[in-house]
Amino acid sequence: MTDMPRCVLPAVDAAVARGVADPEHVAVSGASFGGYAVLALITQTKRFRAATAYTPVSDRASLYGTFIMPLRYSKAAHDRCFRHQLLARWV
Repeated sequence: MTDMPRCVLPAVDAAVARGVADPEHVAVSGASFGGYAVLALITQTKRFRAATAYTPVSDRASLYGTFIMPLRYSKAAHDRCFRHQLLARWV
């Protein structure tokens, strides 16, 4: 989360420098983990004029030990039934 601005702002600055984006009207939007990224960006920078976070993962601590529904019918669901184990692999 703390590295999000370092990773995203150079791209925004490049878009502004090329004239693709208006520096006074830059917005950010994302869903799911993209929504989490939006929350990370808007809490650490004032670069964006507007932001929309769709279904963000905003309370990661509460996800500890919960079951990820899409994996319910996977062949290894019994081995990988805890969200914290999967997030470590995905993130």
